[in-house]
Amino acid sequence: MPAFVTREDSKIWLDREIPVQERLKVIQPVGEDFLESVTIDTVGDIKEFEQKVLK
Repeated sequence: MPAFVTREDSKIWLDREIPVQERLKVIQPVGEDFLESVTIDTVGDIKEFEQKVLK
């Protein structure tokens, strides 16, 4: 399952002085349908990226 940390919570997530159990609380899971995968054949090919991702 994908998970995200908000911009605001990233400071907590990156603070190694805070116990791991506390830092884990800022991770927000999202449903599988939140993301879409796209296969890119050539890394760095701007035209392919635009055609497949920015369609």
